[in-house]
Amino acid sequence: MCVIIVKERGQKLISKENLKKCFNHNPDGAGIAWTIGTPENPQPISIEKGFMKFDDLWNYLTKLGFKYKDPDLVNISMILHCRITTHGLINKSNTHPFPLSENEEDLCAVSLRKQPKAIAHNGIVSSVTVLKTGKLSDTMEFIKTQLYPISEMNKDWNKFPKVLKAIEEIIGSKLAILNTDGTIDRVGAFTQHEDMLWYSNMHWKWKRDTLAWRGTGAGNTYYKNGRWNYYDSLYGYDDYVDTVDDEFPFNVNGNCCTPSTNSKLYEDVDTLTDIELEEDKQIKLDKLVSLIDRGITQCKGSEVPKLFTDLDGNFLTDVILVEIDNDNKSYYAYEEERFIYPIVAGGFDKEVGLINWVNDNKDKTFVFDIDIKEYQ
Repeated sequence: MCVIIVKERGQKLISKENLKKCFNHNPDGAGIAWTIGTPENPQPISIEKGFMKFDDLWNYLTKLGFKYKDPDLVNISMILHCRITTHGLINKSNTHPFPLSENEEDLCAVSLRKQPKAIAHNGIVSSVTVLKTGKLSDTMEFIKTQLYPISEMNKDWNKFPKVLKAIEEIIGSKLAILNTDGTIDRVGAFTQHEDMLWYSNMHWKWKRDTLAWRGTGAGNTYYKNGRWNYYDSLYGYDDYVDTVDDEFPFNVNGNCCTPSTNSKLYEDVDTLTDIELEEDKQIKLDKLVSLIDRGITQCKGSEVPKLFTDLDGNFLTDVILVEIDNDNKSYYAYEEERFIYPIVAGGFDKEVGLINWVNDNKDKTFVFDIDIKEYQ
């Protein structure tokens, strides 16, 4: 959910290719905050957000390069954020970064100057209540009701490691905080990519429509839309690679990767209701993949156990379910060996048994997204 990109002073701007991947994976709007400040000469922070199209975002960054006579913005500290909605409306106002303020007008503004701090968030803040109007997102409520009061007690609150650690434990997610001296505080685990920038997650490296992979170890391949793709075990899914044909894929080193014995696609499966409680887990997954390849990605809550679990009731895949009849976009997930209910607007993370979840949601309709696990 979302991605934050941290570009410290002295680093080049993210490449157009990588930023486009981040935006395409998180398409609900983007924004940036920057300063030319240094520890010796702090300067106010500027925020510009509400970029709902990638070209608008990239064009603005290009203009900044001309403005500062620094095409790669090397001498600027910056945080960038690409959003995918969990709480609040999909609009320009709810894009990140945000100022450190309790003023709702400032939090919703898409263009701000002379700010003391800018904040971007990746994840879900379960410690706040989000109103159903959707005007303020969970991040905006968190800044307004929790971070801003802290800053009123001590303007340098984010310079204390214990405070940042406490915030991390409260929100259970990630923040980037840009300061006027050009320093950027990271809350939560970020990954430093080969471009030397810091990312709140590397999911943007995945192809959103990728569902299954084959083989073992680095250089795995996966099948999608009649083509074999390359799987990078460190960063996730990478670009398409050349293939001799669909049956014998080659990884980027030119070595043949052998598909799993059960990797054929099942053309005899027409609907989700045709999927049985298979003893062979890989066969069941392949059946599911074949339907998703055809655009079948909706199910009833009552179908979840049959579709996504094995005979013992264990999930075969990481699953995200989005309730399509809910204006606030309720999310439910089985992820990292736990079923979470709900990750939802106005709600909180709570683990619950699958049987109870089905009883509560059996008649609801969901759009699902999955990340297939490999079974040997």
